[in-house]
Amino acid sequence: MNKKLRDYRLYIFYIISLFISSLGVAFSVKATLGTSPLVAIPNVLSIIFPIFSIGVYSMIFNIILILLELIILKNKFPKLQYLQFFVAIIYGYFIDISLYLIKELNPYNYITQWIFCIVGALILAFGIYLQLKSAVVYLPIDGFVLSIAHIKKSVYSKVKPFVDITLISIATIISLYYTKNLVGIREGTIFAAIFVGPLVGFYKRNCDKFINKHLKFINNI
Repeated sequence: MNKKLRDYRLYIFYIISLFISSLGVAFSVKATLGTSPLVAIPNVLSIIFPIFSIGVYSMIFNIILILLELIILKNKFPKLQYLQFFVAIIYGYFIDISLYLIKELNPYNYITQWIFCIVGALILAFGIYLQLKSAVVYLPIDGFVLSIAHIKKSVYSKVKPFVDITLISIATIISLYYTKNLVGIREGTIFAAIFVGPLVGFYKRNCDKFINKHLKFINNI
């Protein structure tokens, strides 16, 4: 396949994966049981300071992560990863768009809240799987984790849990400081932190063969 055509289709695939991921975030927000660590801080800020939407707070948060990557890696920051700034903006917009699309869907009891939470985790994990499959540009949170892994001479899988715990802790501190209560951080946050990673692995084991067969432009990336 022509390389330019393959690259063009690959970037479209990547953008679609971002939207799928954002839809998962939207379901977790609607569940009101707490979101994944990925948007825990933006979610808490959007509840306490509703001057901005969770999507806008997500943009700001992700841009801060990219700047931290630049500080950590300095001249070793890959030029392609400057596209993370674009990803941060579009992902924030996608979160707000996704919330708008499902605005009429509302859980009416604790059981349906959990259904929303689980559906959100399933969709989010699938979106993350597709992003990793496309291997185009890191999400800022993943780029940040990898930059720490680089300077610590560690690996992503070992650093990610510590970053997740840190993000949840910061969100919890913000919530307790400003409201004297846990706002936006609940059992759903812990659920997402524990299960989204394994779900990504589940999709990889069960979807790779199909994706490689039917979306050949992704192969050999």
